[in-house]
Amino acid sequence: MEKLKKSKKKIIIAIIVVLILVSIISSFFKKEEVTEPEFDTVAIEKQTLTTTISSTGKITTENSKNVTSQLMNHKITGVNVKVGDTVNVGDVLCTFDTADLARTVSDLQASVNATNVGSHETLLATERAVQDAERSRNSTLDGLKQQADLAKQEYDNHNTPLMNNKADLTNKQNEISNLQNQVASLSNSANLAKAAVDTATIERNTAKASYDTAEAKVNGIQASLDAANADPSQAGLVGGLQIDLNNAKNESIAKKQELDAKEQALSVKTNEYNTQNKNLQDVTGKIGTLQTDINKLSVSIPAQEQAVNALRDAYNKAQKAYDDTSATLNNQVANAQGQLESARAQTSVSTLTVQEQITAYQKQLEDTNLKSTVAGTVTAVTAKAGDYYTGGSLVTIEGAESFIVESEIDEYDIADVKVGMEVSIKTDATRDELLEGQVISVAPAATSSVASSQMAAAGMSSTGTSGSATYTVKVAINTPNDRLRLGMNSKISIITKKSENVLTVPYDAVTEKEDGTKIVTLIRDDNSEEQIPVTIGLESGYYTEISSDKLKEGLKVKIPKVSGGGIDDLLNSMGATAGM
Repeated sequence: MEKLKKSKKKIIIAIIVVLILVSIISSFFKKEEVTEPEFDTVAIEKQTLTTTISSTGKITTENSKNVTSQLMNHKITGVNVKVGDTVNVGDVLCTFDTADLARTVSDLQASVNATNVGSHETLLATERAVQDAERSRNSTLDGLKQQADLAKQEYDNHNTPLMNNKADLTNKQNEISNLQNQVASLSNSANLAKAAVDTATIERNTAKASYDTAEAKVNGIQASLDAANADPSQAGLVGGLQIDLNNAKNESIAKKQELDAKEQALSVKTNEYNTQNKNLQDVTGKIGTLQTDINKLSVSIPAQEQAVNALRDAYNKAQKAYDDTSATLNNQVANAQGQLESARAQTSVSTLTVQEQITAYQKQLEDTNLKSTVAGTVTAVTAKAGDYYTGGSLVTIEGAESFIVESEIDEYDIADVKVGMEVSIKTDATRDELLEGQVISVAPAATSSVASSQMAAAGMSSTGTSGSATYTVKVAINTPNDRLRLGMNSKISIITKKSENVLTVPYDAVTEKEDGTKIVTLIRDDNSEEQIPVTIGLESGYYTEISSDKLKEGLKVKIPKVSGGGIDDLLNSMGATAGM
């Protein structure tokens, strides 16, 4: 019993150990298991993005020519082309029987020649009359013109000095008036200066009298001193007299200085007066000279005017004679020219109708061998040898040197289509080759519903929907291909926008923050993430153009996981619309 208990205990412990080991191993393997991320990554690519407008159309040409002729009711003698033939400019398409027309032209020309001979002499005589009238007019007018020119020169030779003298008289009168206005001022200045001289003279004379008195006093005291020195009895007076003498001499010196100052002042005032007086005399002298000149001009000008008036009358008379004679002679020449024109008109009238007929017939004769004016393929021939031509197209030629595609574009898209846009073109005949083209015409008015119905009936499709207007767009095919034929169906893609060699990501890689900022999430090598603001450019199909200084080609960005397959599977499923 004890052994059984020990055995059960060992089993339980073993089970516990196994469970612990299983738990440890399970925990270990769970730690090693990698959790699959809930997003995909895609590399930033450089590529060219475009936006396009797709449509279908038919291959045609703008160089279609319906060939007609002027040879109405003439017999067709031969037809040189058949449907499918290729023709060049100048190739003969068909021929006409024009023998009767050629004979008619010959007969009419003979009639015109006979009429011309009869009128030739009349025209020559009338032309000579015109020439004689012109020579007579020119000779007469040359002489009269010379006389008028000489009279005009003589008038100008005398009138110019007269005008100069009149101008000189006016200038001198103005100058003397100005000087006379100065006389009063100068005279007043001279009078004031003279008064100042008189005052200075009186002051000098007064100073001179004072000086003379002082000198007389010095001389009297000196005489008394001399007498006292000579008389011993007056020795007591010598000292007092000597003092009086010294005082008298000092007073005399002072008076002399005062006198010198007054004389200097008088000299200054005298010089001022002389200057003012000279100015007055100069102006007065100029006035006198000008007055003399004015008097002379006042006498000479009337005589000059009389002579100039006479010369002007002579010139006017000579000019009138020239003008009157010129009018008369010009009328004579005009009459002669009118007679010449009348003679020419009479001659022309007599032959004009016939000459017009000849010209018209000669123009018709040019179509005897009807030639092609365009190169291309013959698509219709209605002319038959032996029939008489009654009008309409004889041969239809479609130009083969250049093909175009005509397509109908829906009113929703037409505003985005411009002349010059690049176009990609595909046809069944050219297999997988992508032809290059260019928009050369965009219709300004919508295609009528009738026209749209006709196109649908002819097998042409467009981007238009039922009830919407469509516009005809013409596309030039710039890639030569000898498999192309008129009337073939084609598919076109008009490239409205293009961004070349730009950074692109799938549009799902771009998200928008709450503030409107567009971002992509960059995945680093260590699986860390960084949100990079980007500027969005062109969007085309699945791809979007982005730009940022922090991004370059090859970097990985985050994109939502696509259920059921990877990003490559999605792009493969989208095909050509994913990018370009």
